[in-house]
Parts: sequence; C-alpha cells; structure tokens
Amino acid sequence: MAKAAFKLSGGRGEAPEILRTSPEALSFLITAALNFANEKKYDLLKMTSTIKRLDALKTVLTRAVQPMEDSADIHTVSHTNGHTKKKLDL
Repeated sequence: MAKAAFKLSGGRGEAPEILRTSPEALSFLITAALNFANEKKYDLLKMTSTIKRLDALKTVLTRAVQPMEDSADIHTVSHTNGHTKKKLDL
C-alpha cells in the first residue's frame, strides 16, 4: 500500500517513519488515520480486544491494497502517454 501511495503521489515525498509503539496504540492510530465511515470507525474503536481490532484492520487493508496498486499502475502509465515497457496481459 505504501508503494501505491508513493506512485500516486508522483514519486514525491518520503514514507513517514513509523516508530515502534504498542499494538494497541498502533491499532488506534491506523483506525483514526484511515478514511472509514464513522460507523466503521466506531465499530473498530469500541472493540476491547486489540488482537481482534488488528485482525479486522488487516482484513480491510488487505482488500484495499490490490485496487490501490492497480490504480497506481494506471496512474503511472497515464503519465507516459500510454507508452510503457510493461507488456499487457490480454
């Protein structure tokens, strides 16, 4: 997902440094940072089990990664006027 975000930014900037933190703090940080519907955020934040919250986040993020990477690839190719060395699988 970080690679896709970097591609979508046009290769500008750097990935933020992620400091070591507790799993619980990380789960709250991820939940707060992502653009979830308020109801989904609330459902995640009210979970009392950090492990269950992280598992739920993993599921959501895993589903989101492939479409983001695909979108980033399309974005990259669109800036080359359609010319790329990557072969299309038709």
